[in-house]
This record gives sequence, structure tokens and C-alpha cells, in this order.
Amino acid sequence: MTQPRGDDTERLVGDGELLARVRDGETGAFAELYTRHVDAARGLARQLVRGESEVDDAVAETFARVLAVLAPTC
Repeated sequence: MTQPRGDDTERLVGDGELLARVRDGETGAFAELYTRHVDAARGLARQLVRGESEVDDAVAETFARVLAVLAPTC
């Protein structure tokens, strides 16, 4: 793995820090978590339900529940 250099590279942020930011109301942090994990969530959903629309629904519901737990005032 290469080390970030200079101003061209954003500081790498772990999921734990992103979760803390979501709890503080930072919606961009939730968007980053979604981007990082949506493919894995879709892969799991495909194993559990039939059809792409059901996969989409399962993933959307899952992320909505996660957001409700992390930031119930959002």
C-alpha cells in the first residue's frame, strides 16, 4: 500500500471515524459509508431475496435502519 502524499491525496478515514461523524450529523460521512459497503450489501441481499427490485429494497431498508440507529434525529 502506498502512503498518501501532498495535497493531492485526502486523508484516509476509517469506518469507525465515519460512524462517529454520522452520529454527529454529518450526512457526507454516511454517504461515504454507503459507497464503501453497498456492493457487499447487494451481494448478500442477492443471496437472500429474489429479483433486483427486492435486492434494491432490502439494501435501502438496511441502510435506512443503520442511519436511524446512528443518527435518530436525521
